[in-house]
Amino acid sequence: GKLRNVSTSLLEEGAVVKSMNWGQYGCSESNYVYVDSRLEKIHVRQKEHVESVFSDFDVNFKYESGELVSIINVFPNGYEEQRFP
Repeated sequence: GKLRNVSTSLLEEGAVVKSMNWGQYGCSESNYVYVDSRLEKIHVRQKEHVESVFSDFDVNFKYESGELVSIINVFPNGYEEQRFP
């Protein structure tokens, strides 16, 4: 077979702080932001190999009373895409 995707993650105190992915068609880097050991945001940079610039967006996690209630992708132009629920 042919290798298609490679991923690596960096950990600090048992939590993922950065992940990097390289695939057949593109690559991405994700930086994880925690507040009091709770994941609040992931800043994602991604691009296809044929492109020269990365696109950026944030994945925001919202909690109520300690329970995850939503995951929303937020793009620089203000567009939001709800991922959960």
